[in-house]
Amino acid sequence: MSAAQSFLKIFVAELDRSAAFYAAALGLSPGGRMAAPGFDELILRPPQGQSGGSIVLCCWRDGRALEMGNANGPIGFSVADVDAIHDRVVAAGGTSRLAPRSLGAARLAFVADLDGHVLELLDLGA
Repeated sequence: MSAAQSFLKIFVAELDRSAAFYAAALGLSPGGRMAAPGFDELILRPPQGQSGGSIVLCCWRDGRALEMGNANGPIGFSVADVDAIHDRVVAAGGTSRLAPRSLGAARLAFVADLDGHVLELLDLGA
């Protein structure tokens, strides 16, 4: 039996716009598109040779507004250079929610994507 692969689904206003953001900010590559009942999906995968789960971008076909809930935390990304990724996210159109800072040996920052999904950038240090 093979190990389970993780993925996370988030709803966004525009699939292609969000895919371009995640490619520029985090190096995620678009994979397959699928049509589900009522919404479309686009899979984003980590760069070739890197481990990690996929993000599946979902977009309602009826154009309904997105509503952020309060039952989930940020989407976490383990990265080697928090400061550089923070700057790439902002350059790609995201917003800084908490500038990069050290917390003991760890370095972290919080940013938001184009639709307001909060992303946690974390380097636990050596």
